[in-house]
Amino acid sequence: MPSHRIHRNAVRRGTGRHNRDGYAVSIRRNGGTGGGSGSGGNGGNGGNGLLVRRFGISARRNVPLFRRIVASRVYAARIVRAIEARNYEQLSRIIREAAPGASVGLGAGFDSNFDFSNPGQTYGFGIFRPGRTVTTAGIRGVARVMLPVIRRLAASLSFRREVVRLFRANNEAELLRLLRRAAGTSRFVSLSIDQFGFAAVVRLPGGARYNAIFSIMV
Repeated sequence: MPSHRIHRNAVRRGTGRHNRDGYAVSIRRNGGTGGGSGSGGNGGNGGNGLLVRRFGISARRNVPLFRRIVASRVYAARIVRAIEARNYEQLSRIIREAAPGASVGLGAGFDSNFDFSNPGQTYGFGIFRPGRTVTTAGIRGVARVMLPVIRRLAASLSFRREVVRLFRANNEAELLRLLRRAAGTSRFVSLSIDQFGFAAVVRLPGGARYNAIFSIMV
């Protein structure tokens, strides 16, 4: 685990669940509704079956977004400019071009989530670089690492079940190994779990570090 602690504060309209500490040291969201209110692990509402199914729906809806970030430098640069300008409306429009209906978070990066209101649950994926400048090359590099994992989550029920099992068991070491196998790379260097999901640190060539966020807010 890295010894430093850097914050990412995302703002998403219509809900207060946006603060998460970074670099897989302590990832905690503060305020708003939601959170793991049940006993015996993360994500107290809904049961594993519903969680697994909805995580898969969010993954399928986010695959085109992360695929487009990887494929198009121009598209990724538009995202970065909106982040730099702190322009929530612009960022939302750009993200929703590839992920229609997404609930978008803006901070030291972005996230794209899908909300399920019965019961209230949110699942999604994001890229953040707390305390540092987000670059076009950086978010494309992180998206390239994340995309095989998101695709696997979208396509494989058994993989989703294993991810959810490890998440609810708070088994960070095994979940990190599973992500590395799915991504086919060791660029995931550390991981931390909280009741709102998990964050993996991605180390890019040249040493830049970003947070890959996997949100499971139930």
